[in-house]
Amino acid sequence: MVSRRRVRSNGDSRDDPGHDRAQLLLIGAITLAFIILGLVVVVNSVLLTETLSSGDSGRSGSQAATVEHELEAGIGGIAHRGNLRWDELGYDTYNGTLREVIEDDGFRSRYQNVTGNSRPVIVNVSVDGIPENQQARARTDESVNGRFGSLVTNRRIGHLSFDLQSNGDDATVTVEKATGDSIEIREVTVDGEPGFEITDETNTKCVIGNDRAEIDLVTGAVNATVDGSCDRRFIDPSTPTTVTIAGDTDASGTYDIVAKRDSEIINDGSIDPHAAWAVDVTVTYDSSDVSYERPYRVFLYGDRS
Repeated sequence: MVSRRRVRSNGDSRDDPGHDRAQLLLIGAITLAFIILGLVVVVNSVLLTETLSSGDSGRSGSQAATVEHELEAGIGGIAHRGNLRWDELGYDTYNGTLREVIEDDGFRSRYQNVTGNSRPVIVNVSVDGIPENQQARARTDESVNGRFGSLVTNRRIGHLSFDLQSNGDDATVTVEKATGDSIEIREVTVDGEPGFEITDETNTKCVIGNDRAEIDLVTGAVNATVDGSCDRRFIDPSTPTTVTIAGDTDASGTYDIVAKRDSEIINDGSIDPHAAWAVDVTVTYDSSDVSYERPYRVFLYGDRS
């Protein structure tokens, strides 16, 4: 007997395998679509998280660089003033005074107060002291009247500044280098008024239109220049230098000097106050995102060695 299929009036078969295949394909397509959609959501979430994390890290790194720049300027300025004004005859006492000024006398707390509202990081700084190979000696308020013996031999000069007063006697102060070159500061008349003229070893001249000359031979800072030509360094702190300061007997004024290493600056048997070429500090960062300590070295005179 031949089997016959029952066919609906619309012509579809109840047992049509094509119908089942279509349903399976539809279900599979929907499932695949949900899987792809889920992957897209997951990938986007990961990328967003990485972007936010990188942004936070970048901002944290930028803030840390800003903090260290600010602290370096503040601590370096304090230590330099200490070199010129603290009459400390030992590095232990110098370190103690520096810690007291920075940690106890307000610099640290004032820095925290000033920056506390501008960044979500609490910064704490402590002074570790002057490293042994970053020690220096200083002479301050030394008279330029007369002639002095040889200054530090083959040492780096971090600071050498003059405060001269014109007295109308055409006095001259000369800074002689071991190379035989010299820098001459001479009283002159500028537009009928007292002033000074600086001539360096290349015979380049600059004129100070003031009866008082404030000259920093290391940074090149000079007051009241007539033409701005004095804006240059006369002494490089990264190069070991021997200098002698010779002043006419009529010269009126003083000078300050800071030289690297533990040695008397002027070879006359005097004991020079101890000073710093660089200071080690430890900075602590504490926020909701990061907390860590970073030791680093503050150089006072731009020399990173």
